[in-house]
Amino acid sequence: MAEGPNPVDPVVADLEQEVTCGICHDRYQEPKLLPCCHYYCKQCILTLSSRYQPNQPPCPDCREPTLLPDNNPDRLPTAFFINRMKALHSRMEKAHGKLETTCEVCSGGKATAFCRQCVNFICEKCVESHQRMKAVFATHIVSTLDELKQGGVKELTFENLPPPKCDDHEELKKIFCFDCNKLICRDCIVIEHAGHNYEFVKKAAPATRKKLTEHLSPLKNLLPDLSTAVNQVKGTKQKIQAQKELTERQVNAKFQELHDILDRCKVRVLRESSALADSKMEKLAAQEKGLDLSLGTAQSLIDFVERTLENASDEELITMQEQVVSRIDAEVVKRGQS
Repeated sequence: MAEGPNPVDPVVADLEQEVTCGICHDRYQEPKLLPCCHYYCKQCILTLSSRYQPNQPPCPDCREPTLLPDNNPDRLPTAFFINRMKALHSRMEKAHGKLETTCEVCSGGKATAFCRQCVNFICEKCVESHQRMKAVFATHIVSTLDELKQGGVKELTFENLPPPKCDDHEELKKIFCFDCNKLICRDCIVIEHAGHNYEFVKKAAPATRKKLTEHLSPLKNLLPDLSTAVNQVKGTKQKIQAQKELTERQVNAKFQELHDILDRCKVRVLRESSALADSKMEKLAAQEKGLDLSLGTAQSLIDFVERTLENASDEELITMQEQVVSRIDAEVVKRGQS
């Protein structure tokens, strides 16, 4: 039977978005924190800076110009919490079987369980060691990977992740140097940070949390006014959009009305023009008909006179003279009158 959907998958998917860079859309690599408190991969920031004014690339999220010291992203603070999210996401994927999991204690085999107190994935041999060395691991609770999934991976939280290790001494960074504004390990105190003002993170963190909470309050107090302003702008935009659409409808309707009036005027003018032309054509047709008749009559009379002049005898010509002249004169007078 096919297994049902894993209820924890959405948690892993949400965390997947959190550890994905907004520029390269891949897992964060050396995430750096911009002054505007947005964060991207170091290489993505460097690539972004090459496209804009030197040392002042705009943040892709808020467009705030970023002063990049010496055009070097290494000078920006590291987004440690993103690295912790990546570590947590990786552990969740291991718990769900999406990543091959090796023992984090002895590195000698495939992990089959998770120790809640060690906060490590462990192999069968290390599970046996936990069971055999009860004096050492009496309070440790070991869960199989299946039990871990069924329990909603509740043990995999930020609080259970170990602090980052020092690159120089392989010790956990449990101390904060206030003079250098960076996390350090015990060995760092003796060497690079001798005489500096430092404190254990666990002891310094409550004051820091209190300070950040106090600074956050005025910003939170701005939210109602900002929300009101945003709603007012949205309302104004909606009114302008509605007025724009109304104006478009009114203008289109008015121009359609004018177009209809012009169409009616065009039809009337064309009809009147056609009627006038037809009337003139009728008169010209009648005139043409009369002229054609007169032309025929004149041509017929000319033909008759020329034949008479050619063929009639003198006696016949003299006898017909009066009639022919009278006919010619009458036709000329008639044409002159018309």
